[in-house]
This record gives sequence, structure tokens and C-alpha cells, in this order.
Amino acid sequence: VIFKHHGTQLRKDGTLYVAHPLEVSGCLLDTLKCSDPNLVVAGLLHDVLEDVHAYRLQPERIRYDFGDQVADIVVGMTNQVLPEEIKLEYSLRLQADLGYSQDAARTIVKHFEYRQGIIAKIRDPRVMLVKSADLVSNAFTLPPTKESRMSNKYLPVLDLFLDGFAEIYMASDELGVSPDGVEILIETFEWMKTGLALYARQWQHYEAQQRAFNLLIE
Repeated sequence: VIFKHHGTQLRKDGTLYVAHPLEVSGCLLDTLKCSDPNLVVAGLLHDVLEDVHAYRLQPERIRYDFGDQVADIVVGMTNQVLPEEIKLEYSLRLQADLGYSQDAARTIVKHFEYRQGIIAKIRDPRVMLVKSADLVSNAFTLPPTKESRMSNKYLPVLDLFLDGFAEIYMASDELGVSPDGVEILIETFEWMKTGLALYARQWQHYEAQQRAFNLLIE
């Protein structure tokens, strides 16, 4: 399926898109020693609801083609979108209360939407595992010119994963993953956090974004 639909598709950095789902499933297999085929298949298919027209129009096809467990994980991986009226309300609030320009407020709301989507995804430990592998793949393929700009998107969510890995570690046998692999994942996220924090210090609006997040959470 992924070669059929992603075979010639290119990512923004010019590499074949199909490499990304292969990296995600590879992380599940090689790093986490995953023994659950549903997780591995979900890793391969995690973007199809958003990127493949046929599945976007008929999401129930995933359940029909690959079963309930794979479908539940893939649906759980799909980005959560805030209603447009809520995003407009948030944007206007940031402009009124914190003095942001319209463009800056929209960017922060977009990052806040991403953060809230991550919170929803990691409630299911299976989805969290696939999303962790997805995030590692995305973070390690960031072009150097984008690392500073993207740090304000990824850095706020890394602690959410690090907080949740303890539960994953305790349930590793049940989830079919290696405890040692979970420890490697924790170390990787700690390394990512340190690296992105260095770039975030160069981005003068990062702390302001965190204040904006706190305002929207209230």
C-alpha cells in the first residue's frame, strides 16, 4: 500500500516519502524490538488517512483491509484539528491580551493545536509508541535551516512523551516491546530535547510562546 501510494512522492527535503513510514516501522522493529505486527503495520500506514486520497475519502477501508487494531492506531495517529471558530477565538485573544500580530498569533495557535493533538494521541500507549517513532524520524530529517524554526513546534511536546514513557516501560511486555528499547527511546528524546533547546534559545519568541500556551490552557 505505501509503495503504491507513496512510491514516487517526495518530501519537502527532496527525499522519497516512502522512506519515512519505513523509518517509523524500522524504529518499532529495531529499537523497540516490537513483536506486535499491528503496531508495525500501523507504523507503515500512519499517514495514509491524511496523505492518501482513497483512504481519506473512505477511512473505513483501513479497518476492512487491515483489521480493527491497526485501524484504531492509525485513526489515533491522525492529526486533531481545532474548529476554525476556536482557532479564530484563540488568535484574537492572543492579539488582545498579549499584543501579538495576526500572523504571530496564527502561528502560535497552530503550534498549540499540534500540542493539544499530541496530548490526545498519547492517551493510547500504542498510538504513543507509533507517534514516538514518527517524531524521531521527523526530527532527525529536519534540514539545519529549519531546526531553529521547528524547535518551537517540537520542544513543547517532548516532555509530554518523557512523562508518558514510564507507563510504557511498565507495560512493555503487554505492549510487545523491549524495556531496553523504551530506555533507548527515552535517551533519544532527552537528546532531542537538549538539542532543540539550544535552537530555542536562539529564537527570541520561544518563551513568549510558552506564556501564550499558558494563557490558552487557562
